[in-house]
Parts: sequence; structure tokens; C-alpha cells
Amino acid sequence: RAEGAAPDSGGEEIEKHSDNGKKTVLEPLLETEDSAGRAENERAGNAAESEENTYTVFQDALFIGDSRTEGLSLYSGITNADFFCAKSLSIDRILNGERVGSGKNKRTIYEQLTLKNYSKVYISLGLNELGWVYIDRFTEDYETLIREIQKDQPNAVIYVQALIPVTAEKSEWDTVENNNQIYWYNTHLVTVAENTGAVYLNADQPL
Repeated sequence: RAEGAAPDSGGEEIEKHSDNGKKTVLEPLLETEDSAGRAENERAGNAAESEENTYTVFQDALFIGDSRTEGLSLYSGITNADFFCAKSLSIDRILNGERVGSGKNKRTIYEQLTLKNYSKVYISLGLNELGWVYIDRFTEDYETLIREIQKDQPNAVIYVQALIPVTAEKSEWDTVENNNQIYWYNTHLVTVAENTGAVYLNADQPL
């Protein structure tokens, strides 16, 4: 340490060379409120950028589904995708041309598919069809919907989403929405995906 230098106070010392070549030690560098604020703002900015990057994958995506997809549109933070969804929506109502949305944005699935080019289409249907008497009707309708998507969106990757199980308590008393029925439907959704070249997506596994 140069003679007359300030005692070490635990911070980082930096040296400065004067014009005459002599070396002096400046005061330790301490984080000021301004620098702390800038660091905090930078961290917040990085977090926001990371979240934004997470959602960019959905930039040209379309989600089709019932109330679970509606919940995704409302609470997930995904704002850059298109959603065709409604409470209690079922696949037969979609194929029959039911209009979904609000006001001037109410449209059929056939109209929705001509709005823009999608690279990804996620389908989450089946919860409201669990009580159907003939599951073959459900799988046939599902494959028909996928064929319609493929016709208008030939470059899109189509994801068939598995039904997510219900709680054990609900599964015990509900004769329709129970996990045995859900598992049975999911096995058929695997076949639907195989028959149409779609991708089966089991969202329950990461959960």
C-alpha cells in the first residue's frame, strides 16, 4: 500500500496513475442507491424479456378448445396467439359451424382458419364429450376437424392434447368425468393423432 493511502474498508480499491507517474489509491467503490436501482431495473428487464421470449413460440399459434383453453387464454399471459374457445364447447358444435367469440369477432372455425397462416394448432377437446354413448363418433369428428385444419393450414403442426386427469376425489364419485373414462378417451386420442399425422401432446406428464 502506498504511504498515506486510505485504510481498507472492505470495498474494491482501484488505482489511478497521475500525470507524474505516481500511483494513488482511490476510495473503495461502494454501491450507491442509483447503481442499485439500475441493477434492479436491469434484472426486471431481463425477467420481462425472458417471459416475452417464452411466449414468442406462440406468435403464430391457434388454440382450439373448451373452458380449459378459455382459462389458458385468460390467465396464462399468452397474448400473441389466437384462441377459438368457449365454455362447454364440443367438437360436434364446432363442426356444425357454431360461432365463437364476441361481437364482430364471432366466427366459425372455418372462418377462423382462413384469417392467417398458422404454424401451430393446439386442440384441447373431449371433456364435454366424455358422456357420449359412442366414442367412435368422437374420434371420427376429431379426425374430421384435423382434416379441415390440414386443408386450410397445410404447413401447420397440429397438436392433439390429452385430457388432463381430475382429482382422485372427483374421479371416485363422478360417473362421467372420472380418470378411467379420461384414460380411455386418451388412448383413442393417440390413435386419432396417428391416423392423421398430428402430434399427441400429453400435458399431464410435465405436471
